[in-house]
Amino acid sequence: MRLLQAQVPLINRTVCDQKLKALGSASITENMICAGIDEKSTCEGDSGGPLVCQEPDGRWTLVGITSWGYLCGEPESPSVFVRVSKFLAYIESVIQGADPVVSCEPVNSGCQMNVPYTETFATSQSQVEYYVDSLYRYYFQIDEFNATICGFFFKGCDQAIVPCRQYCESIHLPCLQYDYFCTFLPYGPPGEQWCIEGRDYCGEQSIHLSEDSRQQLMNPFFGNYNEANRDCIWLITGPVGYNIVVRVQFLSIEFYTHTLSVGRGRDPELRSSTIMKLYDQTQLVLVEDHEGWIRLETSNDRGYVGFAAQLMVTDNGNDTLFLFAMEIEVTMLWKKNCFYMYLNHVAI
Repeated sequence: MRLLQAQVPLINRTVCDQKLKALGSASITENMICAGIDEKSTCEGDSGGPLVCQEPDGRWTLVGITSWGYLCGEPESPSVFVRVSKFLAYIESVIQGADPVVSCEPVNSGCQMNVPYTETFATSQSQVEYYVDSLYRYYFQIDEFNATICGFFFKGCDQAIVPCRQYCESIHLPCLQYDYFCTFLPYGPPGEQWCIEGRDYCGEQSIHLSEDSRQQLMNPFFGNYNEANRDCIWLITGPVGYNIVVRVQFLSIEFYTHTLSVGRGRDPELRSSTIMKLYDQTQLVLVEDHEGWIRLETSNDRGYVGFAAQLMVTDNGNDTLFLFAMEIEVTMLWKKNCFYMYLNHVAI
């Protein structure tokens, strides 16, 4: 693979704005900078690439980051970049390890009535408004459709609030060609419409087991075909002096992209605390501690159904493991016999 480069001039903001409007595109803002000449421009796959200028002393300065454009390599069609100088305070705060300085601005009037917040991250709302108006103009009068579009492009600035994925899909799935961006949204609790970006719902994540109880644990939306980037951790606590027993009864995840892990203690990030990783088969796991954890890590590259497990504690791990193992054998034997009976029935 060869890194390509092109020498292009910067374009005056007013001139750039006129060129883009003549092509039917949207206006640019003060947060943007334009460049391009003749048939040299950025195109699909270039997003995030640098626009650099050489200073008189020979140093190169990053002035822009590839953002968008109207056409690829067409005359009179400038490339648009993020103007780096407008975000120096944010960049410097990240470099210094401080909390990032976030710039917010009021949500535009077209979306104010459709989202549960008043401010969004500083962005080019006019550019997105053009996209929304042109692509979704037939649906723009539908409040819920409007809400998911506004929420996706203009997330809440305080906590990065966005529509929940299942809420988005309930509105967009009837129009399958428009549900693509729903896949980038987080899953929320059942019935919830608005979520925090990057936080998928994992259910109750703190589990306390008593001496004589058994508790069932399943991943959220178990039984449905899921596609999500999830990192769900369940912390399990039992009485001091007892061990935790995890019986994974059902497991359906993609071997190469998903993992179900079981460990001891309270810190799943500590690699030495991992007891077992499961990918494609059920298992019985003894956690020789009164504290343990279960972790499900998934990627939206592949779908999954998930897992179902039964949890309990024991002060005599061997006996409990034996009883659980017997239950598994009986269950598997029952399933096997049912399967053979089904085959015989089909054969007959």
